[in-house]
Amino acid sequence: MFSKLTKLKFKILLLPIILFWSGLVYGYDIGPVKMHGFVSQGFSLSSGNNFLGESTSGSFDLTMGAVNFLWSPDPGIYFSTQIISRNYGDSVINEEELEIDYGLAGFDLFANGTTEIDLRLGLLKIPMGIFGKTRDIPITYSGVILPQVIYPEWRRNSFLRSKGAALEFNNMSQWGAFNFEAQFGEVRMTSSLDSNTKVPDPDFVAWKLMYNSPENMFFAGMSQMFVDIESSSNSGTTLNKTTATVYSLGFNYHSWMFTTEYLHNRYDTKSTLLNGYQVKDESISTAYSIQLEKMFTSKVSGFIRNDHKYVDRSLGKSLQNYTNVNIIGVNWRPTSSILVKAEYHNIEGGWADYTAVDNPNKVNDADRYWDLFMLQFVYSF
Repeated sequence: MFSKLTKLKFKILLLPIILFWSGLVYGYDIGPVKMHGFVSQGFSLSSGNNFLGESTSGSFDLTMGAVNFLWSPDPGIYFSTQIISRNYGDSVINEEELEIDYGLAGFDLFANGTTEIDLRLGLLKIPMGIFGKTRDIPITYSGVILPQVIYPEWRRNSFLRSKGAALEFNNMSQWGAFNFEAQFGEVRMTSSLDSNTKVPDPDFVAWKLMYNSPENMFFAGMSQMFVDIESSSNSGTTLNKTTATVYSLGFNYHSWMFTTEYLHNRYDTKSTLLNGYQVKDESISTAYSIQLEKMFTSKVSGFIRNDHKYVDRSLGKSLQNYTNVNIIGVNWRPTSSILVKAEYHNIEGGWADYTAVDNPNKVNDADRYWDLFMLQFVYSF
């Protein structure tokens, strides 16, 4: 295991090497294979609670890089894969030294100019919400991190990708574009920090429906995911049935962009102890994110956002069940390949979605009101 200092030195050394190498291959196709990618480095500084590393002292544990390849030997067949390296904090959930992010074989089953039907097999990204399939590509969204109440980093690996199959339907007409995607398979579960608990990869089903108006002035969609997670420990077995539903909506008007998402999570848990006694529990969490963005110039944009989450399992507001965050941020793109992001968070609560895995010694005395500043540099090729 590398020490933190060794890892930091490695990151500092690796960054210019990747930048130099990627600069040589920018816009370059390796024969029939198209190659693209990015590298990013971030910084976080917080008051009170840690987030993604020891951010109360200033953390550079926001490093990510990826290279993707696309090969189409035939107009109706394509193969695509992405290799990713990611270190977001000290939790094993957010550390990937070098892994396959996705790898798939795609087949065009039907196409007539306005309608397409595709089949994909392999290791696939899960189509949940606006950013479920692109959350690891920093240039696809504003700000350093996505709304944690909708896309929490501490659960990223568990609901990011799956082994299975997906069927996608696309239709374009004068009324706009419709996209429908259905996916099933096995979700990859991150190993639990508790060595006495074993969680196998559970089966899941997910689907997503999205509509885009002509000229992309308006979009609306709904996505849903069903997962049955069964775990075992020294005390017995637990079955958790999770149903996650996301509603997405957006408007574009000249230089203004409005986006909002609403998440409804339902958890039905049944625990069977070794003595045969059963315990049943049910909880519902709701969350929303509302963002307004303004393009000031072709290179500079700014945004404000409010993220809110509440879990009805507990009475009243607490660190464990309540989050309210106000965010202000700016994006600057000095060149077509460089993007710089900065944002400030004013947070109330947020224990589960922001800080639980990074503050193991502050279970009972975490700060309820705290601030977070984040900065990120992204280079795409």
